[in-house]
Amino acid sequence: MVNISFIYFLIIEYPFFSSPELSKSKIEILLLDKKVKKQTALDYVSVIENCELARYAPGSSVNIQSDFEKASRLISTIDKQL
Repeated sequence: MVNISFIYFLIIEYPFFSSPELSKSKIEILLLDKKVKKQTALDYVSVIENCELARYAPGSSVNIQSDFEKASRLISTIDKQL
């Protein structure tokens, strides 16, 4: 079983620690390899993209609260699928 803190890192903190070794596509592949459903992996990428948008374009129309709630649901969903 995967540690919940690792899942949290992948969803919430990834945009602040991203590197070539942790690209969104590589993490998506990792999730799919662990038998996480495709839509869940795509939702993960969507949350990361929104976090990046909020980070690099502060004036954007990103809804931080909505993304936080979606990330919380994703953590639970990924945990159940692993």
